[in-house]
Amino acid sequence: MINGIGCLVILACVFGSFIVAGGKMAVILHALPHEMVALGGASLGAFLVANSMRTAKLAGKGARWTSAMYRELLTLLLALLSTFKKDGATGIERHLDAPPESPIFSRYPDILADHHLVEFICDYTEAQKLLNEVHKDAERLVADLVPAKITVSGMQRILQNLLGEGVSIRDVPTILEGLAEAVPLTANLQQVTEHVRARLARQISAATPTTARSRW
Repeated sequence: MINGIGCLVILACVFGSFIVAGGKMAVILHALPHEMVALGGASLGAFLVANSMRTAKLAGKGARWTSAMYRELLTLLLALLSTFKKDGATGIERHLDAPPESPIFSRYPDILADHHLVEFICDYTEAQKLLNEVHKDAERLVADLVPAKITVSGMQRILQNLLGEGVSIRDVPTILEGLAEAVPLTANLQQVTEHVRARLARQISAATPTTARSRW
């Protein structure tokens, strides 16, 4: 509805101003076929230049997600949140560790089929769970950091960076302290990760076998 109204407003403003200025619609109608070819071809060419062939093919298939799938996604997230509030971290752990075997995820096969979305949901929920489980002494630090200075998604990305480098993220208080020091100085998550890694240097050193350290 709103899109149709918007198109009418555009047409009225463009052609209305043309007519008010003394223009003749007969000229527009005569040139319309050729103008449409020129404008349509230029638009299509610009789209192909700006996007990969994979994106162009996906654009021709229409919307990937329907309103029903969005409702299912919201219902799934509500179910996960309710489980977390009711049973705590141990109750939700099995759903995040093995989504295909989870009775919650199994109710929504369309969402479960999208492994990228499932991975994002599980990673995001794990990051939020870590924040909720921090020691009481660090609760105020979490409140100051999230989401005022860094979002949960940003925290998730940093934790993924650390895990990708083989760094344990069990020492959440030290990670939070490193974040509190770094985020006021830079918004670059890679630089923030490097600072947090430096704060975890003692833990990393202790976890590294002596033989490996001797080779350095």
